[in-house]
Amino acid sequence: MDYLLIIGIFYLFFISISCVSAVGHVVSRTDFSDIQTTISGSVDGDTILLGNKVYMGSGSQTVVSNKMNLTISGSSNSDRATLNARSLSRIVIVDDDFTVTFRFVNFINGNSGSGSGGAIAARNTIDIENCTIRDNTGVVVKLFL
Repeated sequence: MDYLLIIGIFYLFFISISCVSAVGHVVSRTDFSDIQTTISGSVDGDTILLGNKVYMGSGSQTVVSNKMNLTISGSSNSDRATLNARSLSRIVIVDDDFTVTFRFVNFINGNSGSGSGGAIAARNTIDIENCTIRDNTGVVVKLFL
């Protein structure tokens, strides 16, 4: 009987170690480089928490790569985060083979220059939930619904 109890405890211990849960990472400052640093420190399945702040671009886009199933989220639909590229760059690019969900974010004043995707350039699947995309400039816009 004690033998079965010990096996059960070890089983539960190893199951609990192997479970991975998503973590929320709060972006502390308010520029695109802070978002980039937070994304770089995340792992697959994490959420980047933008809150309701306004993030200002300084000429460099935010790049999402090497992350599967990442979520980038503002506080709520009525209290969104704003990503303002100030017409200096694209806002975000999502590299190949990565899925990103954007939730409760306003994307404004992105500019891709001579490329496509003034606000967002995605080479794979993105989900956009309760976001606003306005006043962005790009040469080609491709939208698949």
